[in-house]
Amino acid sequence: MLPSLAPNETAILAFSNDWVSEVATLSSHTVHVPSNVLGYNVTAAGSLAVHAKTGSLPSDHLLKLSNGKTFNISANTALSSFSLNSWKLVAEHWEAPHMSVATIVAEKHNTTHHFNSLVSWLDIPGLQNASGVGYYSTQFSWPPTTSNSTGSIDGAYI
Repeated sequence: MLPSLAPNETAILAFSNDWVSEVATLSSHTVHVPSNVLGYNVTAAGSLAVHAKTGSLPSDHLLKLSNGKTFNISANTALSSFSLNSWKLVAEHWEAPHMSVATIVAEKHNTTHHFNSLVSWLDIPGLQNASGVGYYSTQFSWPPTTSNSTGSIDGAYI
């Protein structure tokens, strides 16, 4: 039976025929995670890898484990965020027929749009009264040219 969960709590379930050798686990679990922590995972070596965001630290920046150990989570080793730009939208959309002729079917169009930032369809000429599917894409360099104080970059949240 699963324990009941309070708001903002998480239960993690792993299924395996041989979970001890396949799933990295800690002998304890987190009981408190600071607000600057975006996520964490157990590494193959069995240690805790924490993903913290940059900016001001919360007043309580200690990560606490169920075995009583605490870890100071610092944001000074993380990279600053950066904006994604040069977006491309390929819109597959249908325009409503004129209501004066009931026999006309909606027409399908494929159009391509380029933006410096994400834009609502309501602000895109030709898509204001359209419904459909949009395929968004952009590119960025990884790893970024700026590195953190440890000189290593192991991932990102997008």
